[in-house]
Amino acid sequence: MTPLLVILSMVFEILLSKEGKKKIKRDSEVVPFDRLTGLKELFFSLGDNRKVCRYFFSGALKDKVICENEFECMDCHIHQRFGKVNFCPTCRGGVEKVSGFDFNTCYFYHRGHTFINIERNGYVRVGVDPLLRSVFRDAQKIMLFEEGEFVDMDDISFGIVKNGKVFPILSPISGEIVRINENILTELNGKVSKFPWVYVVKPFHLLVDLQKLFYGKEAINWFRYEIEEFVKEMTGNDLFAADGGVISFKDLEVNYDKFVENFLFSLKTNNGGIS
Repeated sequence: MTPLLVILSMVFEILLSKEGKKKIKRDSEVVPFDRLTGLKELFFSLGDNRKVCRYFFSGALKDKVICENEFECMDCHIHQRFGKVNFCPTCRGGVEKVSGFDFNTCYFYHRGHTFINIERNGYVRVGVDPLLRSVFRDAQKIMLFEEGEFVDMDDISFGIVKNGKVFPILSPISGEIVRINENILTELNGKVSKFPWVYVVKPFHLLVDLQKLFYGKEAINWFRYEIEEFVKEMTGNDLFAADGGVISFKDLEVNYDKFVENFLFSLKTNNGGIS
């Protein structure tokens, strides 16, 4: 190949690369998370009801035990005793009603209310759980990192804007973003999908990250607990019964600070305003 052809080829590849990046941002904006903090920075300010050990939800522990290890299950003596990931890539379980919500029992769930779905090629699809989908049904904007960027488990990976405030969402897994859902805002606000996904990652250490996620019976019990805590926190009503009744979010006012800290496990220092 002549030097001229080599130069033309390089220029063509650069142009294609730039064009590809432009196509990423269709339903979202690039996220400016420079003043946010993740789970580790917030952990010790959380109340005990937000730090319940996962093995209480699995049934392995009869009484609530409060985590003192920043949810780092791999280094915990309780996890070493009971820990076992029910890895089930061929799961054909269906969708169950949990506290009135459609809940997929084959997904792995993060405490920050995102889920991961492991695909056959080993990549992982990240989405929002039924609570977030309900809270953010009238979202105005999604703020995302771009394809090719890295995300770390328990750190901010995207944001949802509602009522002029940015709600920062933690990543449930570490890896490289390989695909963005171009229609995530439409899916979040509409009825296209019960379980809208946000991005796909090529995981760095999947089996390690899975140790910290809820699955199966454990996930169901955790989600039921979260809905009860959510209603108590937002309404002050301790009488909510998770008997299949559906929560009405139409008139429910979500307190930004309480929701971000206690259910998203993240924190924005400028009180949530878009800068």
